[in-house]
Amino acid sequence: MVFLQQNIKKGFELICQINELIHQIGTRHSLNLCTVQIFNHLKTVKMKRFISTQHEIAAPIDKIWSKIAQGDGVESWLPIIKSSTLEAGNRRFCEMHEGGKLEETILASEGTKTFMYSIDKQEAFPAKNIVGTMRVEKSTEGNTKLFWDVEMEVEEDEVFAELKNNIEQVYQMSAAKLSEIA
Repeated sequence: MVFLQQNIKKGFELICQINELIHQIGTRHSLNLCTVQIFNHLKTVKMKRFISTQHEIAAPIDKIWSKIAQGDGVESWLPIIKSSTLEAGNRRFCEMHEGGKLEETILASEGTKTFMYSIDKQEAFPAKNIVGTMRVEKSTEGNTKLFWDVEMEVEEDEVFAELKNNIEQVYQMSAAKLSEIA
């Protein structure tokens, strides 16, 4: 609900900014000039993007949840991570195989079997304000369903398309690895 309220507020602020641009331009200029000014303003607005995935894992929910919720040891199932450490219970520091580092704030909810992470510092991805959510639930015949979503700010459509493809592949490989080690 808070996320929705924040986005409604941002949308309202954007409409106010566009109205202000229209007012500044006035009626003495052509519609084309107004359109160009609005388009130039919109190009400066950060684009929030979403990736939503689902994975069926051939392992019991308790085993999958324990691997995800422990916070550290993520390198055992997330193929892009070389090592990870946990500090102060909710700060995770990861070193990536390709040389980058991640600093994250993490939160696990046992009741809802939901794990959230916010990547606070990173240099590896062409994105900002990355927040991910992993939620597990029981599936058929002792399997586990993993819902793994991420939102981020990425400005260019082409960059997001490539990033989305890469993230979906990593999430699929991670789900397979979780199945193997559970």
